[in-house]
Amino acid sequence: MTFGKVKSPYVMVAALADNRFAPVRSEITIDIPAAMEQEIQNAREAVAKRPDELMPVLRLTGLLAASLHYSEALQVADDAVKR
Repeated sequence: MTFGKVKSPYVMVAALADNRFAPVRSEITIDIPAAMEQEIQNAREAVAKRPDELMPVLRLTGLLAASLHYSEALQVADDAVKR
């Protein structure tokens, strides 16, 4: 099933809110916290690969803030400013 390949936590939330997806919800596992942690991990890896670029830092800080990891988001931003 195609919906089972969805990795974005934002798309998962939208699918939970949209009743058009009700028939397939019971057939798949929707783990929003795990999907969000995976997105954060991917963003951390992007920052590590390109530490001198601002866009990966901005994406990571946005994801951390959206996940209520405010102190880590501030630390990532502070580290970027120091570079």
